Amino acid sequence: MTSEWERRILELRYRDSEKDDLEFVNLVDKAENHCDLDTCEILMKTFVTEEDFGIQESVNRVLSSASPENRQKALLTELPRLIADTPGWAYVLVETEVRFHLNELKQTLGNASAEQKNAIDQIFKQESFRRHFPNLNL
Repeated sequence: MTSEWERRILELRYRDSEKDDLEFVNLVDKAENHCDLDTCEILMKTFVTEEDFGIQESVNRVLSSASPENRQKALLTELPRLIADTPGWAYVLVETEVRFHLNELKQTLGNASAEQKNAIDQIFKQESFRRHFPNLNL
């Protein structure tokens, strides 16, 4: 993706009009099937605390076109911020990786920093997460 794409999509994280919403979704759609690690990291930065009326689901959909390794590395990079700024999305993003790409997540966590491992442990220790995944062993 181009530097102009990156600049604009990050500007549109905080949208305040339907026009901005449409431009944001169009930019996100351009990344589908083109999600290298840098693109995944940029897309992860678009998860913010603002209510987005479901628009952020387009980012989640496009991230699913990335390799699990790239998506997970980007997620772990942003996870401390996600937990602080938008814990609901942090939970959903981690849950998706556990549910559908657990083996890859185990490998990715092997190379994670202490801060990243601590962040994901915060998700794993949540009662609701343990209820959904009582036998999770990492």
